[in-house]
Parts: sequence; structure tokens; C-alpha cells
Amino acid sequence: MRNLEKFWCNDHLEEVAGDCGRYFPGGKEACLEQADRILKNSFVFQEHWEMERTHEAVVFGDKIEWDAVPFGDPEWLYALNRHTCFLILGKAWRYRCGEKDEAGRSKALEYGKKFVALLEDWLENAPLAPESRNGTWRSLEAGIRVEFWLKSMALFDNCPLFTEEIRERMEVCLREHAEYLLEVNLPFHRLSNWGILQNHGLLLLGLYFGENGWIQEAVRRLDEESHLQVFRDGTQWEQSPMYHGEVLYCLLDSLLHLKRFDRPAPRRLWEKVRKMVYALAAWCKPDGHMPCHGDSDDIDARDLIAEGAVLFKDGRLKFLAHEVLLEDNLWNFLFFTGYLKKVREHMQADTVYITLAIPNAEVKYIYRNTIMEWFDGQIRLKDFSALYKALLNKDIALIERELSKSLMETVSFFDYKEDYYHGFIAGLVKMMEGYIVESNRESGMGRSDIIIRSAPYEGIAIIIETKVADSYGQLEEKAFQALAQIEEKQYDAGLRSEGYHTFIKYGIAFFKKLCRVHVNE
Repeated sequence: MRNLEKFWCNDHLEEVAGDCGRYFPGGKEACLEQADRILKNSFVFQEHWEMERTHEAVVFGDKIEWDAVPFGDPEWLYALNRHTCFLILGKAWRYRCGEKDEAGRSKALEYGKKFVALLEDWLENAPLAPESRNGTWRSLEAGIRVEFWLKSMALFDNCPLFTEEIRERMEVCLREHAEYLLEVNLPFHRLSNWGILQNHGLLLLGLYFGENGWIQEAVRRLDEESHLQVFRDGTQWEQSPMYHGEVLYCLLDSLLHLKRFDRPAPRRLWEKVRKMVYALAAWCKPDGHMPCHGDSDDIDARDLIAEGAVLFKDGRLKFLAHEVLLEDNLWNFLFFTGYLKKVREHMQADTVYITLAIPNAEVKYIYRNTIMEWFDGQIRLKDFSALYKALLNKDIALIERELSKSLMETVSFFDYKEDYYHGFIAGLVKMMEGYIVESNRESGMGRSDIIIRSAPYEGIAIIIETKVADSYGQLEEKAFQALAQIEEKQYDAGLRSEGYHTFIKYGIAFFKKLCRVHVNE
């Protein structure tokens, strides 16, 4: 899959098709129905983010009229020439090319054959010309078309009918798209959603062909356009939920691909896009759908909020997306970015429930940190003086009671690892007046979990080591192990050299929301 592995979900297409069919059977059925309609030269535009949705099919004979204007509506012409039909045929190919029965494989080849036929017909009969710039080659359509062409090239990569010769013809035309998009940059484009949709396409082409000049110019334009078009509250100035969503998708996708290709993006652009995600979340109705005003349709926008949650590693946005993944997320982004993976699934009634894990260490930290940030706010509202007094007085019964009580009041977390409890204790004791709290301080022969120390002239230090037990019955043993580790690793050595002379050492073991505490005598 030349040059396409880093785009979207292209390195896991077989798995994506399988998961989409399993989790979104209605979406798969609709895609195959659309593809079968396209085989008959019948076109209806009903994709999730379709800007010109239609319900009445337009059927051509043997010949597609790419510049046709049915019902006197030029928007229909524009929708046709964005080539969502290529993407639909590509997804249908992926759904059926792996089927074991002959009928399924035969139908898949029909989709591949139709894709090639439509592509060759368009290349032959819809060239870039002065008269086509307001029709089949309108600049907005050219920018959008780039994405659908690149996606369809990946989807049909394993199709025997998609030959190297056809790929080369597409690439020649894609280069023509790039030159055209570089040329079209008027004030109107910079101040409207057109510019961002066009330059998203230019950026994708620069990354695909490795053209640094195209990439740099696209990033410059996207940064300028987002600065001009997006208010400080994150709202795109045209104030249409649909336009806001289309612009946001292109900007999110641009940042995703710049990150994947290790290309820089201006900080200002990152900040604008993040604000746009929050603005969209605020705009949406309780069910996640956009309000139908300003040329907008009834669209579930939670896929964009979920994409923002992962790209920005933002737990609040994850919550605002209702922790829901839509079908577009699977094709475009989430499971296969390395951020999320499926660990299990189960059926309840007619619904498939997916349990996700966060394998990437950095992202795991961010999600856990979001919880701890919330917890830190709660700490400031409560009085923990009893806990602080108990730590200084070696009152382990009171320490166990206070820690367990606080654990019961926190959110449940699926991943009770040692660093979670480490952060939990550090958060509780950080407000201990007159003491400095340090985590993972290097001392002796290792790093202690938590040190709470007074001013040096008072010479008092509390050293805490934590362990996680696999069961309630293991708590006692783990607490003793934690206490022993403080002595074995000589975590007090560095403090002694600084003049500290009074040490209180705690080994604390946790099992879910229960704990056991041991202290040095």
C-alpha cells in the first residue's frame, strides 16, 4: 500500500471492516445497499456527514453525465463530483472480498470493476478546464475529492482489478489537483469553510507525495484560516453547525496526519481546534445531534468529539462524547491509532458493548491524570487534618479508616495499578501544612514512592511505600513487603545527609478500595 500506511486506518483495513460489520451491522447493510445501487448507475447521497443529502435516486443509463444538474439543483452536481461513490464501493469491496462463498467474492469483484469504470470515465470526460471550474472541478469539490480518492486507493489496494497503471493515472490527476488547489486562494476562500476544506486536501496530497512545499503552504493556510474564521469561544464564524462540523473534521484530520508524519503544526492551530471541539460539544443536543439550523441536518456529531478526545488526550471530551464510538471513528481514527484497543465485547439484548483499554503509557497517564485532577479539586473542599495527625502519631487504625473512606468517595477506576494509589496518596497529603511532599525521589538504592518532610531544622520525614495486592487476603503480606523495601533500599539515606533525624516509615498495601498499613516501631 504505497505511501498510504500512515493514513486513517489503512494499516488495519481488514480488521476495521470486520469490526464495523460486527458493531454496526446497520451501517454495513446500508453501505452494501448503496454500492448495489451504484452498480446500476443510481445515485443517492446519504453518508453520515453528507452536505447535500438526497432521498430520491437519480438514475443514468449506460453513460454517467458528470455535469448533469437534476431538478435544476447544481448542488447535486457538486455532491456527485466529490466521489463519495468511490468510498462506498471501496468499503463494500472490503466487506465482501474476504467472504468464503463464491457469490460473495463475485459481488466484491463487481464493486472493484465498477470503481475502475467510474474512475476511468471521469478521468476521460471531466477534465480540468475553464468551464469546469464552476462545476466538476469547483475548488471545494477538488479538496474534498482528494480525501475520497486516497481512501478508495487504500480500500482497493488488494483488488486485482486496481492495477498499477490505474493507480498511476490517479496519481497524475492528484498532482493536477494539488497544482489547482495551490492556485485557488482568494480572500473568499480564506474567510469561508471552503478554504479549510480545500487546504485539508492539499495537505493530504503533500503528505502522500512527500512534497514539503505543499505541506508547508497547506499548514500556513490552515493556520491563517482557522485564526480568521474561529471566534475566541471556538465557534466557526458562519455559525452553521454543519459548516462548523465540516471545518472541524478537516482540521482534526489535518492535525492527526501531521502528528503521524512527525510534522510540526502551529500551537495556535492546536488551540483553535481544541476550542472548536468544545464549542461543538456545547452546541449539540443531549443526544449528541446538532441543531438543525443554518443549512444543517440532523447529524450525530459525537464522532468528532470522540476524535478530539483522543487527539488531545482529553478525558472531559471523552465524557462529552458520551464515551461512544460511531462507525466513522473506526474507519477514520480511534481503534487503530495506537490509543485505544478493544479488550472484550458482550451482547445485551440487541446491543453490542465494547470494553476499551488504553495501551499507550502516555495516554494512560493523561486519562488517569484527568481523574486525579478532579480528585484534587475534591481534596481542597475537605478537612484531612485527622489523617495528617494520624500519620505523625503512627495511628495506623485511623490512617486505614481515613484512606479507605476517601477511596470509597472517589470514582471507580478500571485499572487499579500501583501508580494510581501512589497518585491518590500524594493528592491527599499535598495540603499537609508545614510539610513538603515529594514523589519518586531518588534516595539510597532507589526511588521512594512518597516522602513528606518538614523544614530541615525540624528534622522530621515520613516515607511511604505502596504495593497492590491481588486479593484481600494478600493485603497484610504486601504491606510488610512495602515497609521492608524502605529499609532494604535505604530510602532514608539521602535525608539523613540533609540533617533529618526522625523518620516515620509506612508500608501501605491496597486492594481495590481497601488498604492495610504497617509502620516502623
